[in-house]
Amino acid sequence: MQVTKLPMECENLNEIRQGIDSIDREIIRLLQQRMGYVLSAAQFKPDEASIPAPDRIAAMLIDRRGWAEEEF
Repeated sequence: MQVTKLPMECENLNEIRQGIDSIDREIIRLLQQRMGYVLSAAQFKPDEASIPAPDRIAAMLIDRRGWAEEEF
C-alpha cells in the first residue's frame, strides 16, 4: 500500500483523497486475489450444485463480523 501519511498527518483534502484512493486500490487488489481462491475452490466441489455453500457463507459472515468488531 502506498499511503505515506496517516489520516491525522494529512495537511489537505488532496492528501486525504490520495490516501483513500490508495486504500481502495489495495482493497480491489485483495478482492481479486480472494476471487482466485473462490474460483479455485470449485475444483474441490463434487458438482456445480454444491458450489454456493450457504452454510459456509453464513459461518464466514459471522466470523468476519467478529473480526470487524475486534478492529473497533
